[in-house]
Amino acid sequence: MPRWLAVSHTLHLLALALWLGGVVMAGIAAAVIFTSLKPLGLAVEGYTVPKEQVWSLLGGFPAARVFAITDMLGLGAAMVAAVTLIGAYASGVGKPWGWSKGHMAVRVISLSAVLAVFCYQLMVLAPRMAQALGQYRAAAAAAEAAKAAAAKAAFDADHPQASAVMTSLAVGLLVCFVAAAWPPRGGGHG
Repeated sequence: MPRWLAVSHTLHLLALALWLGGVVMAGIAAAVIFTSLKPLGLAVEGYTVPKEQVWSLLGGFPAARVFAITDMLGLGAAMVAAVTLIGAYASGVGKPWGWSKGHMAVRVISLSAVLAVFCYQLMVLAPRMAQALGQYRAAAAAAEAAKAAAAKAAFDADHPQASAVMTSLAVGLLVCFVAAAWPPRGGGHG
């Protein structure tokens, strides 16, 4: 395998690993944040929300930052993974150091699926949830209970889909990583 292809492949695996780690850690961080705050019976000044929702309001501040950082990491990793896979596909299929067409098909299809889910999350779901969250916080700060409740309901309605997207990304990235790390027949690296 030429050195440039080995470096490109290593970058591809690194991008997938970092992205997968970020997605998994974001889910873990959110779970830890919210489950840690919920039983504490906290109070907050400057926001008017029902007492049983204070933990959710407060936990949303660090969790939103965690998810934003994960999205930035994912965007960079997605670009690296896509570019390096295109390079591998263009140079490796059918060559002695390359990957079989079937192997590359699995890699291309799995990364394409992950990129589609990520684009939906990044361009549709996350902005919609961020808007609802912003409206919730603004209404809660202005003591507008009805508006706060409506915005929270909109956010909560998207939460199961957001969880499904995160799970899909994690599973898809794991498939991408395993497919990329699996050596092709003939002893090459792929």
